[in-house]
Amino acid sequence: MEELKEYKELLDTGGITQEEYDAKKRVPLNQPEQNYPVEYEAQGYHDN
Repeated sequence: MEELKEYKELLDTGGITQEEYDAKKRVPLNQPEQNYPVEYEAQGYHDN
């Protein structure tokens, strides 16, 4: 949870984009992030 707070602070200060922050919220923080193209998510393709 602390890691997510750090990402929120980065978002608030412009260190990361909203898209990057949203991606971090979707993945368990201790797991590697899947880098699917944005259009995959729009079509419902993801690993959940």
